[in-house]
Amino acid sequence: MEPVSRASVIFSVRTFAAAMLAMFVSYQLDLSRPTWAFITTYIVSAPLRGAGRSKGLYRICGTLCGASFTVAAIPNLVDAPELLILTLAAWVGGCLYLSIIDGTPRSYALMLAGYTTALIGFPSVNAPQAIFDTAIARTEEIGTAILCVELMSYLPFQQRAGDLLQTKIEKCLIDMRNMAVDLMTFSPQTPSVIDRAKLMIEVENLDNLRIQAHYDTPYFPRIEGWVVRLQRHARDFFAELMTFDAQLKHAQHHDPELIKFIQPVVHAFVAWVDSNEIEVPDELIQLFSSFYNHQARQRLVTSGLLATLQNMVNRRHDCLVLKQKIIKRETCDQPYSTVARYVDYRQAAFYGLSVALYIMISCAFWIATGWPEGSIMALIGAVICCFFSSLDAPPTIVLAFFVTCMIGSIIGGLYTFVVFPRIDGFPLFVYVLAFSCIPIGFGIASSNPAIAGLMLPVVIGINLADLQNRFSADISSFLNGLIAQNAGLLAAGAALGFVRAICLHGATKRLLTENGHALAHLADDKTTACEPILDRMTHRSALALTRAPRLRHDQDRVATRILLDLQASRALVQIKDILPLLSPPLQNAWQKIRAPLESHFMNRKGFQNMSGSVESEISSLKQALDHSKHTREAMRFEGLMEILGDSLREEAA
Repeated sequence: MEPVSRASVIFSVRTFAAAMLAMFVSYQLDLSRPTWAFITTYIVSAPLRGAGRSKGLYRICGTLCGASFTVAAIPNLVDAPELLILTLAAWVGGCLYLSIIDGTPRSYALMLAGYTTALIGFPSVNAPQAIFDTAIARTEEIGTAILCVELMSYLPFQQRAGDLLQTKIEKCLIDMRNMAVDLMTFSPQTPSVIDRAKLMIEVENLDNLRIQAHYDTPYFPRIEGWVVRLQRHARDFFAELMTFDAQLKHAQHHDPELIKFIQPVVHAFVAWVDSNEIEVPDELIQLFSSFYNHQARQRLVTSGLLATLQNMVNRRHDCLVLKQKIIKRETCDQPYSTVARYVDYRQAAFYGLSVALYIMISCAFWIATGWPEGSIMALIGAVICCFFSSLDAPPTIVLAFFVTCMIGSIIGGLYTFVVFPRIDGFPLFVYVLAFSCIPIGFGIASSNPAIAGLMLPVVIGINLADLQNRFSADISSFLNGLIAQNAGLLAAGAALGFVRAICLHGATKRLLTENGHALAHLADDKTTACEPILDRMTHRSALALTRAPRLRHDQDRVATRILLDLQASRALVQIKDILPLLSPPLQNAWQKIRAPLESHFMNRKGFQNMSGSVESEISSLKQALDHSKHTREAMRFEGLMEILGDSLREEAA
């Protein structure tokens, strides 16, 4: 079990203090539902100052937008319930769609604009004349909580996203260094395909911290360019590492002598890595040059092994140099573009449509049964669907959400019927709540996303306790709220489970298909901007690897295909770089292969394994080359073609 750290204790105490301050202000202002201030505090709080600030800022914007739409829609459509339900469903589904395709902290405002309408609108349908007052009250309660969280964020010892980003960068570089040493020394502890996939996800997740660092690290805009460059170099180093591993395995089975030839370079590389020096040793540079002039060892060049290892050396050196610039906070004086993200419009539309359908079905049930608490079931389900659709969480998380919400409800019941009747005054109120809220803060601060995510339903359950200005222990009201809340959770879980069962396999296949299209664009000689293509390809790969464990039998298949695609992408980019330096016959030979290669990748669908016809053409080209007349660039070209051929052979297998 993860130990409670000093940072977790500080975060938990600060968040609880913000919640109690928000409750105190709400009581003093006699706001109608102080419970919203309490739950909002825990929703917007985050261990990282940047994450909390961005959520708080965009929550205010989203709340105002959702409240404005509710005030405009409900009074005008209350006499046409079918049209009102359709309008609210379309609004929430549309906001969720825009939130998913945006993918930045701004998406939180879009999602809030959607489900704030449900939070304010559904309970107000029976009293549309008071909708403006209700919207104002909810905005005041939510705004009070956000301001209290922001005020507490100025206390010392708050962890900043910029500092955590530097820690994560260091960890990624160490993990890649260790993986490289294990591969080159043929260590028995060489990580599995899934472990390598986890490292790739870790590298990709650096971009989330980069975005959050804008909100809490004053100097970060000056060094952002170095961070973006380091992200891309780390990504490329990982791709080169996977390529080198595949080449070593191929050489072991088909040309063991290559392993003997490359040992001096490998030993020099490992010695450099172990020394923790930044600059590449002259001995290693001279070793690389010597192989081009040693005819007996030129097979290392034409096999692609030497080029891959040389690229790994360059990438690692660049990463170390950039890391020092980031640590020293040097201003980036070079132009850069941020990492491009992949957007799955089809899946976003599917989730938006599913939430809209859920709202229509739950509201129809509410109207048909005349159940007074039916509004709670509809709004809780809408909120849960929005949260877990945007997080792309597995459907089983909703069952865990239900269980933890029941735990929170039991705690809320104990407060309402056992504890609160025996206390009086705000100080004792704070004292008794601390016993449950402080541990919740520890959970939210956990580095395990599953534990952190499951703390919110506990807070929702505790929210059933009577936290109003005037205490009233009504057992029938409590039970009705409990049943409606859990009915909404179960209905949302069933809806998400159904959607995920339909979407998971198809969405993963679509990601792999899109990666094939990206490789086709890289093979196209008209493509000049490769970085955005590689960025989106890496993002798609990380998304697919995140979903892979839920595909069971296809898990290894997905991970292997992604690693092969990364290997092919690096070869294609390097071929484009050296193509102008090649002789006209070699350029013509590449053009003959390029068209069928582009067609091969463009026509590949999902998990489909294509025939080895393109790989055969590459093999024929290599056999036709006259090694004795090769320039250094020509030998590199042949080595890159070998890398490309290896990836296609493994794909066909």
